[in-house]
Amino acid sequence: ENQVLLRLWPVIEAHITVALAQDQAIRSDPARVIQQHHALIEALHSRDRSAIEKAFWQHTIGSAEELIAIMDERGQ
Repeated sequence: ENQVLLRLWPVIEAHITVALAQDQAIRSDPARVIQQHHALIEALHSRDRSAIEKAFWQHTIGSAEELIAIMDERGQ
């Protein structure tokens, strides 16, 4: 067990929860959500490590970057 990560998790989890709530409020788009999760499922089914890493990167980091850009445009 990584004690540092275990201690940091409650703080990180709180920030993630806030970010997800902001994301839902700003970009409520069920079709987008379905498409993103479908891409994750397809990548997992492919068992292609590169495809899986790319899909999960897009789902997490790519999505966060999009949200930050939207918030910057709105001055939030």
